[in-house]
Amino acid sequence: MKKIVLLIFSLFMASTVAIIPASATTYQLNFTKSGGNYLYSNNVETILGSEVSSSPYGKYTVEHSLSANNEYTAEFYHHNNASTNLTFGIAIKNNNTKSAQVRVLGKAVNAGSQTLDTATLTTRDFGNSTNDQYITIPAGQTVVLLSKDVTAPYIVDGKVSFVPTASNMKARIFYMKTSNYNVNSIFGLPKQTTSDYQKVSGVFPTWKRYATVDGNIFYNNTFYLSSYSWVGNQNEYDTPISYIGKSNLDGNYGVLYDLQLKNAAGKRLKITPYLNEKDPRAAGQLVLWTSSTGWYRTTSINHTSAIKYWVMSIPADQHIKYMLPGGNYGNVKFDIID
Repeated sequence: MKKIVLLIFSLFMASTVAIIPASATTYQLNFTKSGGNYLYSNNVETILGSEVSSSPYGKYTVEHSLSANNEYTAEFYHHNNASTNLTFGIAIKNNNTKSAQVRVLGKAVNAGSQTLDTATLTTRDFGNSTNDQYITIPAGQTVVLLSKDVTAPYIVDGKVSFVPTASNMKARIFYMKTSNYNVNSIFGLPKQTTSDYQKVSGVFPTWKRYATVDGNIFYNNTFYLSSYSWVGNQNEYDTPISYIGKSNLDGNYGVLYDLQLKNAAGKRLKITPYLNEKDPRAAGQLVLWTSSTGWYRTTSINHTSAIKYWVMSIPADQHIKYMLPGGNYGNVKFDIID
């Protein structure tokens, strides 16, 4: 942590840094999409007791048929307000007549009372995960790749990447009342219904975004990641393959942004979270990557913070990555400065 604070992500007084000309222009980024399908579960965000009050005591929010040798990433972000323990997880059922394997790559899951703390921990731990294991699923059976028993009223965030070695398998993101939790019941759960059209649970075609940022263009100017539509970034968002609730993932929560800067050696990035003025509890905390630090968490910023931005030195290779954890607003602002 000391290395990160001193060398990579230092905070300075507003009077000495982050002087952006009044004429600063917002430029759009044009992304290249890659990565396998992204299964994301955030609707319904808050699980009430009524969702688990009768048999089979749970629901699934996302289901997706898998293809052999394709990589998938799945994430769930929910609040347990059910007044009882709930188990959240990601499971795969092998519908073949013989056993099949799933290669489980990075994974992480955390639960806690603080939204940003929980989500940033999971995002950081997932990014730094060295997990690489093969799980054998017998014919007709189900395995859980990742799960967490969550106490009420805690928040949970879990994420895993995996590659099935055979087709004719299905993945589900689910939750169940812990006292009734049974792996063999997961694929008998009913599908979640919702009347919330501000959030989404669904399957998206890709989960990575690549872009080049030229310091000759963006110096003392602005670009946005996890942008809102008015910014005008190109190829940032996917149309879902299937979903409930909202038909897009505003903010691209959990999506990996991979930026190669150029002509920016010796410069810094001023990064400003969007703190919604209508939300007194709004706060920002990001997860970033450089080749010398791996994935790490920033400090948390809110309406009462004396300095409402971060400053990071652009590394020598000018290569950074970024993911927006749950609990944040999107439309994160970046400026290249001296």
